[in-house]
Amino acid sequence: MQKKRIIIVVIAGLLIIALAFVMINFKDLKNKGVAGFFADIFNPSAEKVLTAVTVDSESQEALAYEAHKNTIVYAGTQGVAGMNLSGEWLWDETSVSFLKPYIKSAGEYILVADLEGKYVLLFKNNVLVWKVEFPAGVISADINEKGYVAVAYNLENYDGAVAVIKPEANDDGSGKILFTNKINGEYVLSAVLSPNSEQVAVSGMSIEGETITGKISFINVSTGEIFSSINTEGNVFPAGTYTGKIDFMAVNANSLRLICRSHTASSDGDRDTDLWEKYSSYGDIYSFCVMNGQYIIVAAGNDVQGVYSSNTESRIVILDLAGNEVKTLKSSGTIKRVDSKGGIFAVSTDYHTDIYNSEFEKIYEYDTISEISKIIIIDENNFAAVTKKDIHILKAVSLNNK
Repeated sequence: MQKKRIIIVVIAGLLIIALAFVMINFKDLKNKGVAGFFADIFNPSAEKVLTAVTVDSESQEALAYEAHKNTIVYAGTQGVAGMNLSGEWLWDETSVSFLKPYIKSAGEYILVADLEGKYVLLFKNNVLVWKVEFPAGVISADINEKGYVAVAYNLENYDGAVAVIKPEANDDGSGKILFTNKINGEYVLSAVLSPNSEQVAVSGMSIEGETITGKISFINVSTGEIFSSINTEGNVFPAGTYTGKIDFMAVNANSLRLICRSHTASSDGDRDTDLWEKYSSYGDIYSFCVMNGQYIIVAAGNDVQGVYSSNTESRIVILDLAGNEVKTLKSSGTIKRVDSKGGIFAVSTDYHTDIYNSEFEKIYEYDTISEISKIIIIDENNFAAVTKKDIHILKAVSLNNK
């Protein structure tokens, strides 16, 4: 009887350990599958390669793709649609045709905007939440993980306007606009929403004679009013991103500038600081992204033979959030894009992509015969290479399991 009790206790203990092991490694197990997961455990050094499922584009022009969880979302002249990682179409929304589509995924939400067109759409878990029309044309659109959307757009009798839209719809299916800020005095180039939904960074420029002045303004989302502005003189910063809750990085062709502007209920909590500015010592900045909220990935180079010449060398410069250079990688040819998600980033030239992990080690590479537009990182084992002719849905598999 005592021996039987000991066996039961041992089995129960082993079951508890196994359950704990599965719970701790659930995400890895889900991503890799049972066979792939245990293959990695018993043969951790097994080499992996990317296998591809190729899906032809429905149109050769004006396409955009992005990943939302395990769905790849398409936007173009046929509307918006989603496919699974086997290339099978799952759903579509054909009420809007996009000529210059832009897609961004954030949390449970996905934003689809027609740049220079009229419409901005918000989806939640692949279901349309709202649609808003901007008759004079959309300049830029951004979304955070809370589902708030910032839109910069053209407005008659003004040099531009910025609106923030809530993640809920009105009864007629339009979005609930939190505020609209109408701007005169400078042309609006972009509007970027902070992760905490407290502020919007607006990039603009003014022209007087032959003098161009850049400007970065910050709008308080609670009031809809501009609370801080910076004139950047001859430097215009058309692009930017938040590296943290309130730290905004502005980028142009030759420099990066990290700025903090925050006004709180108590003036003791205000921060009005230029944290750092770094000029590229490697030539023009081609592309940039922020990886895992820890590193800034910058692609730069000197292309003396013409933009995107294949006879050149570019560098990937990795900075920490303090602006310190952590590592530099070289790439043959001019880098077209850098893309990142989580602790992975991808570096693409015209027809080749290298994928790196958080240790800045190259883990995969992939070649296409059509020019690469972007690399979508779905998770550590699933990717998509978007080209001008098709989309390659990529999966990392062990050579032992091919």
